Amino acid sequence: MSVAKSELPYFVRKQAEKASQHLLAALHPRQLVAEIVGCRLVISEFCPHPTHGSPIKTPFALLDYQAGAWLLLFRGHNGRWQALPGDVPERSIEKKIALILQDCHGVF
Repeated sequence: MSVAKSELPYFVRKQAEKASQHLLAALHPRQLVAEIVGCRLVISEFCPHPTHGSPIKTPFALLDYQAGAWLLLFRGHNGRWQALPGDVPERSIEKKIALILQDCHGVF
C-alpha cells in the first residue's frame, strides 16, 4: 500500500484523530472542529460574526506533520501561521495537544 506524500500515513492519521477528539472534549463548550488536510491537522473555532451574528470558522491551531514529526503553529496577529516559540518537532501529537491545552504563551 503506497501513501501519497501529501497524506498522513494510516497509523499517524488515526493517532491525530484520537488526539484531536481529546482536545475538542477538553476545550468544551468552545465550538471547535478538527480537520485533517493533507499532512496537517487544523483546529478551528466557530465564533459569531461581529456584525451579522452568524457563525464564522476561525482557524487557531495548526499541527504540521513533516519528516515523521509534528510542529505546532498558531495564527499570528497578521493572520499568518507562526511556529510556537521554542517549539521543536515531536513524534508524539499528544505532546503538541498538551501544549495547546497549557497555552503558556496565550495564543490559543
